[in-house]
Amino acid sequence: MRRRGGFTLLESLVTLAVLGSLILVVFAVFEVGVTGFKLGNNRLELQGDLRRLMAPLRKDLLNSSYQSASTLAITVDVPEKPPAQNPQVTVHRDGLCFNGLRNLEANASYDSISGLPIWDCFVCYFATRDNPDGKLVRLLLRDNPPSTRSDPKNLQPGDLSTAAPELLDRSVKVLSDRVMEFEATLDPSNQLVVVHLRMRSKAGRLAMGGRSSVEILEIRTVINPTNTFPRY
Repeated sequence: MRRRGGFTLLESLVTLAVLGSLILVVFAVFEVGVTGFKLGNNRLELQGDLRRLMAPLRKDLLNSSYQSASTLAITVDVPEKPPAQNPQVTVHRDGLCFNGLRNLEANASYDSISGLPIWDCFVCYFATRDNPDGKLVRLLLRDNPPSTRSDPKNLQPGDLSTAAPELLDRSVKVLSDRVMEFEATLDPSNQLVVVHLRMRSKAGRLAMGGRSSVEILEIRTVINPTNTFPRY
């Protein structure tokens, strides 16, 4: 018996199933490509943020004195893999403060006779407690009038809360808003400042399979303030 032209129901169903499978494969490949592009873009943004953040921090610390450095340890609980709120992880959002030299570019940061540093400001770095990621802030407190000191001045967190009158012309700059963790510790035996930093990209929607597309960049650096005196 001759069959009339056209497709049977079974042939139509098989064709639709094959087309559906092909569409799923195309979308899966597209999703993988988009996720890879986002991860690469997030990584580049984090690296740029890290360079902009570490350049002033390293410069300020290198020109400071270990004796002036003080830290304030603070911990907060944040999501480990945002946008999911659980599980939570405990991270440091510390504060770091030390004497600074504000007139390096004008070659006026050292006394022409004694050669001692002119400690004319305090530099404070701290991470905010925003959730999931905080901001790293650079706070410049100008010590006016500046004075030449053989010993640097140590500024404690309580000094900031009392708003000492000699601390004038406060300047605040947000260096990054992608800071997952900022930990600052002092190594008294070697007179070094140790900084542990974790940057995290902004949380977006979950990738296929529920995988987070958040990228993390971590660095640990040891800085030796060059104006430390005396050396032990």
